[in-house]
Amino acid sequence: MNTINKALRILIPLAVIVGAVYWGYTSTRSETYSGSELSFEMGGGDTVINNPSENPVVAQLTTTGARGNFTVASDALDTTISSTREGTGTNTVNSVEIELPPGSTDLRLTRGSNVALTISSETPLEATVSPVSTSRARTIYVIVAVLIVGSLYFISSAFEHRWINRFRKKLPQQGTGTSAQASN
Repeated sequence: MNTINKALRILIPLAVIVGAVYWGYTSTRSETYSGSELSFEMGGGDTVINNPSENPVVAQLTTTGARGNFTVASDALDTTISSTREGTGTNTVNSVEIELPPGSTDLRLTRGSNVALTISSETPLEATVSPVSTSRARTIYVIVAVLIVGSLYFISSAFEHRWINRFRKKLPQQGTGTSAQASN
């Protein structure tokens, strides 16, 4: 029974480590879309759209239902735009159109969620969507690190922290010389 208990004390923390790493990776990785017809949901982080043509393109941002208005900010456009509401009840649509100039343009939701961005262009575009903001990604990484360190501690305790003794033996010992006693 002791072997099964020790195996569980190792396997459960290993599962926590694998789950934490998977969660951290999937919740913070950016997605890239490319083509002349783009349609995707904006995340909580920055959405960077690269327009290689010489002409501006129009981006349509919408959300349906009674989710409320949303606000989009852009440093490249030096503006903050709020959506307008059309319809009532479940037929409510909040939308805004933004003209994206040639080059790279960043957009981010400052209020709202579940906003779909649609762009139709003659020239293929590329968009990179970050699902979470930088501060939220940092928080996720800290949580993942705490879960990993805690799990490693529990694995170490299952082996009674024997690795520390091996590490101590490799370090030079200080104060191990002989001492002379003073006589009166």
